[in-house]
Amino acid sequence: MQPNCQEHNTIIFTESQEEFNTPSFFEEIQKAHKRNKKALSKIALNSKEAEKAKRIISCTNFLTYELINEEILRLHRINLCRERLCLNCQLVNSRNLIKQLFWSVPRLKIPQENSLQFVTLTVPNCDGQDLKKVIQYMVKRQTAFFRHYKIKDYFRSIEITYNKEKDTYHPHIHAIAIIAKNSGFPFYDNKKGERGANDLQLTWYKWYGIPNEYGYNQATAYPLYNTKAIFEVCKYVTKVEDLEAENVLQVLNNQLKGLRLKTPCGQFKELSRAYKAECMTVKLQELKELENAEKVLVHMLYNPKAETYEVKSIEKRITYHSMKNFWHMKRLQEEGIII
Repeated sequence: MQPNCQEHNTIIFTESQEEFNTPSFFEEIQKAHKRNKKALSKIALNSKEAEKAKRIISCTNFLTYELINEEILRLHRINLCRERLCLNCQLVNSRNLIKQLFWSVPRLKIPQENSLQFVTLTVPNCDGQDLKKVIQYMVKRQTAFFRHYKIKDYFRSIEITYNKEKDTYHPHIHAIAIIAKNSGFPFYDNKKGERGANDLQLTWYKWYGIPNEYGYNQATAYPLYNTKAIFEVCKYVTKVEDLEAENVLQVLNNQLKGLRLKTPCGQFKELSRAYKAECMTVKLQELKELENAEKVLVHMLYNPKAETYEVKSIEKRITYHSMKNFWHMKRLQEEGIII
């Protein structure tokens, strides 16, 4: 069953735009993620990566807002450190991915005999030093598991939670997948109650090699009736409190190198490309429409003592620069470099 996400699509876009278009939004995340930035920069300094530490500390410290015709205020530029475990960067990337999936899901081609499912696959906890190997093996078995049931169209997200009491890590997979009802996949069915979840658990244990007596009941699949699953696959790699602990950050920083945590496959991959092309088309059209608009750039710098952004400079934006960007992107489009 294909979910109707159009209503939620409008809501999330509107709310996201309003939040990003106010400096107060970034002031709140600066306060909330202060310990994350401090711990990450300390790890970088211990690894003798001074430039990386500097980049982390200055993440989201500089904002540039664009005021168009004295009416429209929007975020024009923001400096990000691009570190995977930075909460500021994860928040921005998560919002962008949510927009992409809200755009993509209604455009999925789902045959009547297929169903859009939210699948969760878990494995036993492991030590920090084994985390990378466990994730690699888990992804390998999940790929084979999906291939066995002829599941080609899915979006996979890897999440890791930390058990403070036992000092272990719990990697697991969340996926939104198109699954054929006659494929034999043991997914949840409203008419059959909870029996499907138990069947999936035992089947996944067999594929992964987990003993049947292992009692962690977290291999499930449910129809995608609402937007909760989309937020689930787009959220942080782990809990916020775990990304503020230096010991956890150190393990994740070492073990997640070279691993891809968000993976679109099949239709999701094609729609990801189409979404980026659509965004570029909208940008081109926007630049053309605003060719003669009055534009002012407001540059802001974060003051950590006052915990607020202060205006550092204001400059009028020359129309030529907008048109220069427009014709540059137009040329790339004509040459086939961008679609």
